[in-house]
Amino acid sequence: MGNFTNNESYIAFHPGYYVEKYLDHHGMKQSELAERLGVSEKTVSHLINGKNKQLSRELIDGLSRVLGTSKELWINLNNKYLETLKKIKV
Repeated sequence: MGNFTNNESYIAFHPGYYVEKYLDHHGMKQSELAERLGVSEKTVSHLINGKNKQLSRELIDGLSRVLGTSKELWINLNNKYLETLKKIKV
């Protein structure tokens, strides 16, 4: 699936898309993010590659803390992704 899905009318960006952009911008490796989040590298890889549709509460809390954002940001990004994904698959 990757970290975004689209059709002719919509494009759904998985929250992992934004995490990947953050890592690229800050020169941070997935392994460093995994360590800071207290999760496995596989978990971060799945996030970056959009393999988990619903972000867990723990991941939302960790991303908020580590990246200096609000929890609401990640909740809203995830909800928008899921809403748009439904429109694409209709």
